[in-house]
Amino acid sequence: MTDNNRTYNSARNIVYGLINQIIILVLGFVSRAMFLQFLNETYLGINSLFTEVLSMLSLADLGLGTVMVYTFYKPLADNDNKKVCALLGFYKHLYRIIASAVGCIGLILIPFLHLIVNTSYPLDNLYLYYLLFLFKTVISYLFVYKVSILNADQKNYLVSKISTYTRILTVICQIVILYITKNYILYLLIDIIATWLNNYLCARKADELYPYFREEDSLNKAEKKEIFANIGSGFLYKLSSVLLNSTDNTLISIILSTEIVGFYSNYGMIFSRLSLFVNILFSSLSGSIGNLVVTSDKEHRYSIFSIVQVISFMISAITSICCFILMGDFITLWLGSRYAFGIDVLFACVFNFYFSISLQPLWIYRDATGLYKKTKYVMMCTAIINLVLSIVLGLIYGLAGIIIASIISRLVTYFWYEPCILYKQYFGRSVYSYFVKHVFNFVITMLLCFVGYVLFSKMETPNFGWFAIKGVLVGMYACTGMVVFYFWQKDFKATVRYFVNKIK
Repeated sequence: MTDNNRTYNSARNIVYGLINQIIILVLGFVSRAMFLQFLNETYLGINSLFTEVLSMLSLADLGLGTVMVYTFYKPLADNDNKKVCALLGFYKHLYRIIASAVGCIGLILIPFLHLIVNTSYPLDNLYLYYLLFLFKTVISYLFVYKVSILNADQKNYLVSKISTYTRILTVICQIVILYITKNYILYLLIDIIATWLNNYLCARKADELYPYFREEDSLNKAEKKEIFANIGSGFLYKLSSVLLNSTDNTLISIILSTEIVGFYSNYGMIFSRLSLFVNILFSSLSGSIGNLVVTSDKEHRYSIFSIVQVISFMISAITSICCFILMGDFITLWLGSRYAFGIDVLFACVFNFYFSISLQPLWIYRDATGLYKKTKYVMMCTAIINLVLSIVLGLIYGLAGIIIASIISRLVTYFWYEPCILYKQYFGRSVYSYFVKHVFNFVITMLLCFVGYVLFSKMETPNFGWFAIKGVLVGMYACTGMVVFYFWQKDFKATVRYFVNKIK
């Protein structure tokens, strides 16, 4: 596959993905406001808490998602339909086992729910709510092995289109149900139906595009052994990811309260949606990067990595600056001042968000190159450190401490270890420049954050009109500041030159 084809596929995936996320973001704000109007923050806390608890059960998939897409790259690039068919059948059987395991483990957890739900508000149907969340989680595994073909073959845009339609329908139905009945159970049932419908439509699209792919389990023993070896590495990554990213709400509920989970989930929704916007950019590149890794030399791999890294630096800095300056105003206008946290929690959230974006190039190359097989134990160390620090810092500093624990655990482990492996084995060069660039970008970002916070702190936003004006000014400030610090750098010039040549 040529660079032009890879660029076209990536661009198409990005455009459709961004449209999808813009629509979902707007609907999310409307839905959240309606949710709090007709229910309360306790239900919101339960919603976030159970979502996280059941995301922990995704451990049962053993990290298969990443491994699955990775194993499709080469046979798709080689047009090896027979191998793809064999992989599809194999994964189909595995996911049936996984869905059953998730259901069983979820049922076992029911007697322990009272240990993590910490609220003074009476919830008569707590166990029913949990069972509905569990059922949604189980059905989410249906057809996922087919959807992975679309992602591996750089057709993420089709998944985005289907997701957009089903999400619009879901939010509209949920808002209507809340307005008419104020019934949380019906709200959850709509979500369950939408989850099944989305997966079914994606799977049907895969069947239409690849009718010659039959689900036949005909892998030989050596191929299965290799996949299970990758799954072993993927599982450690999955376990690490769950402990690192899917324990905060649980700890907040236990150490602080379930209501605080509801308050924090408003910030979490915004940052997670912003992260999804950015993830679309990078995940849309994953198929192209996977193809690049198996067809190009080290020098070309590195040149593309440098371009992607510059993009991540600019995006992480600009979005973090805007969030730090504007978040408090937005929360106050959207939900009310009682839902706004202080600057300590805001700083911790922005800091955490910044690193989740600036490390995206490393993560997509990790998945595309199979690097997770070589760094699995480092991720486990990250997760253990995070869990311990979250408890300690949470007890001492509260919510901000729990969030900062995630940042510290990343910095002392895979932040420095994974680049060393990637640069040595896939780029054949020193990793020193990678760390220099990260330090430079972080210092500039923090400087612009605090200077901007002081400059714009006196500008009031009594309504969304004034907020929009302030948002434009802050955005211009962030973009101008980053360009001033970056325009003279070689990597930045190379990135601009690359896109100018693509446009010509």
